[in-house]
Amino acid sequence: MHSLDEVPAVFCNPSDTTGDSLLIKQVSSGTIEYSESILKTEPVTEIKMQKTGNQSETWPFFVISISLVLLGVSLVFSFNRFRQGIKAAFSFRETGIFIRNFTLRNSISTIITYINTYVLLALIIILFAELNLNAEPKLFNFILIFGGLIIYQITKNILIYLSEKLFSTGHETEFYSYRDYFTKSIGSTFALPFVFASFYSPFHVFFLYIAALIFAYSFVHQFVLAIITGYSESRYSFFYFILYFCSVEILPLLVGAKVLIDSGLMIW
Repeated sequence: MHSLDEVPAVFCNPSDTTGDSLLIKQVSSGTIEYSESILKTEPVTEIKMQKTGNQSETWPFFVISISLVLLGVSLVFSFNRFRQGIKAAFSFRETGIFIRNFTLRNSISTIITYINTYVLLALIIILFAELNLNAEPKLFNFILIFGGLIIYQITKNILIYLSEKLFSTGHETEFYSYRDYFTKSIGSTFALPFVFASFYSPFHVFFLYIAALIFAYSFVHQFVLAIITGYSESRYSFFYFILYFCSVEILPLLVGAKVLIDSGLMIW
């Protein structure tokens, strides 16, 4: 057993010539012995200071938390709207009921759905860049990608509005807008926990692909519904429908990608 006068030298005053430092046994940390029992002792290896590496980025946690709060607010105040919207994504009859009962414009639920959709998409893009390009998940890149997706949505809405006025397709445009909202609701709601797990779970790659598949399904679902909506309009040929669809869905993405590539603003 150790005597009470054995302490590491770091706790003693080396310049003390008359005080208590002379009365205690000064030892280094490497010579201190510990005992698992009163019958034997084992020497302790020298204690070394080691700097820890940089901690993982914390900004995704706050971004996802904000997204979760927004989703919670939307569900608390518009749960019936959300439930009806999920049903309407898979039923033409429920779509008509939703259109009669709810509006998209001037609704906080609509704004939250689109914001959460593009927040999660930006996070997924960041994670895939980290996985495939060894890129660091920087906040600046997230803001840049999220801003690009918002600009894409604004451009898309402008093109939809101009096309509606040009071709006088108010009824078809309304159906298209509502179905776009339905599929965005699916992606932004069900992919949220998997995006969170993609950042902080040991199986982050597995959850990342699940989140990506959820969004992929929602976009394919929207693509099919858009074809049904457009092709059911018999006043125009299939060629004009393809031209319209490419202008609304594909052209904004190509323009956004071209701007990002030429700007050189991405920090990888």
